[in-house]
Amino acid sequence: MKKVLIFSFCLVLILSFFCGCKEEAINPEITSSEEETTEVFDISSVTIDELPTEMLNEDLSNWDYFNLIAELPDEKVSLYGLSANDDGTGVIFRKNDDLYYYNWSWFTTQAKLPEIAMIDVNGDKQKEIAISLYVDYNTNVSVEELHIIAFESGNPVDKCFSSDLIEQQLFSKFDLRFETDEVKEEETSSSSSSKSDESSTASMSWLIDHTSDLGKRIIFEQKADEVKEGKKAKKYFTYDATRIIRENGEYNGITAYKENVDYTLSAKNGISMKLKVAAAFKDSDKIKFICTISAPVTIENGEFELGSLKYSKI
Repeated sequence: MKKVLIFSFCLVLILSFFCGCKEEAINPEITSSEEETTEVFDISSVTIDELPTEMLNEDLSNWDYFNLIAELPDEKVSLYGLSANDDGTGVIFRKNDDLYYYNWSWFTTQAKLPEIAMIDVNGDKQKEIAISLYVDYNTNVSVEELHIIAFESGNPVDKCFSSDLIEQQLFSKFDLRFETDEVKEEETSSSSSSKSDESSTASMSWLIDHTSDLGKRIIFEQKADEVKEGKKAKKYFTYDATRIIRENGEYNGITAYKENVDYTLSAKNGISMKLKVAAAFKDSDKIKFICTISAPVTIENGEFELGSLKYSKI
């Protein structure tokens, strides 16, 4: 029976798209019939004795209604994933014997368990609980989601580094420019033969008609408002896009960075994030990964902050 439940759960996951960390939005008005059918998990109905003490195995062989998916034994902190919802959401956060429910995504078909660590994220000499959950997996998609839990007046306060916040922080660090080589006209001497002139003209016409073979570059560079007068912007990373544009059509900006997020949690070194960035094209559905961007993550004045970016070619 357990194997049947696991198979059914995974099958639904393949057909579902979910993300536990959502931006604030204006919710549509809920009718009385919708209110009657909406079920909210009742955390008060859960007892400590019901919760497992053995970590969920990678092969899901000990799968149950409650699953221990991350813990910090010395801090008496545990995280449990529920199999109650078909979309892979719902966790119980435990601190000592206090239980709290969050509607976070925690399970994908990859069955990759969360990471958890105690880290001083905001520099106040007090460590917060950092949790990285693997929330989505698909072709060209691999997403981890970061939650920071701090206790204020004895109660946990959750902060989530949402995809929109990531994008906002990312584009505050650089300007993006697309550059194409110019065709330079060749000067011909008055003594050149008519045959040479014709050859030069034909050559120039060929170049103009085959502009896709000219050098094309995607450039990440210093923000314009940071550049001192009379100075050129610093180039942080340059990608030669000549070939991929010839094969896929006109460049149409970068993409995929919000769908390819990986976190590393370290009690010693803090939190670091790595994004995979791809180029998109107007004439093709394909994308081409061009670089990774890595940065430390902290919280300053109550808001997430990305540190200096490091670019690496893929």
